[in-house]
Amino acid sequence: MTMRRRWWVLWFALIYLSLLLVKALTRRDDWSSAYAAVGLVAVAGGGYLLARLRYRRHLRRWAAHREWTPIDPDGRAWPWPGQPRGTVKVRRAWQRETGGLLVTFAEVRWRGDAFDGMILQPKGSGALVVVRLPQPEPPMALHHAFEPVGDSPRLEQPALLEAYLAGDIPTWTVRGDELYTVEARDAWVSPELADQVVDGALRVVRLLDLGPDTSSAGPRVES
Repeated sequence: MTMRRRWWVLWFALIYLSLLLVKALTRRDDWSSAYAAVGLVAVAGGGYLLARLRYRRHLRRWAAHREWTPIDPDGRAWPWPGQPRGTVKVRRAWQRETGGLLVTFAEVRWRGDAFDGMILQPKGSGALVVVRLPQPEPPMALHHAFEPVGDSPRLEQPALLEAYLAGDIPTWTVRGDELYTVEARDAWVSPELADQVVDGALRVVRLLDLGPDTSSAGPRVES
């Protein structure tokens, strides 16, 4: 069940609670409706919290199994522009080295255009991946509807467009020596989504030829 659907369930429970409380107040000799309302809220709220705790536990187990190291989200600088465009809250984050690259995975919430056009939703949550590149690169990005930003020849690779249209890679941005992607999701971040977004970000690095063996002469064309 997605978070949006869960919120609808909670709203329905609150409306039902209000109706029961009104009924109880108009019939002071019968408080059974009020007790039922309290029980309904307790069950709905408890179920929501248990589901959230379960997802968080699953993600912690995924991180431990994949040998990701938890980090303090406030202990590092993040690459997006941030204010005054918008705000980003990094809730939890992990790091590990993959193929000679330091990769950071995190759960995020945002408001406004903090990601500078990468995400269409002005408010939401999802999964973030940041890949530390071997060297600083010229600013470049790929936004929705395949809108390349920048004048790097790496953006001209046909394989980049093909992968984006096939849904194999997300939108991304390169700032300095970091490439980052954001995947918006209504549902809580699952281990399956975590694997998917990390693989997508690393594929972008490979398509742009920005990995450890890269050459500044230009992009490598994939067959």
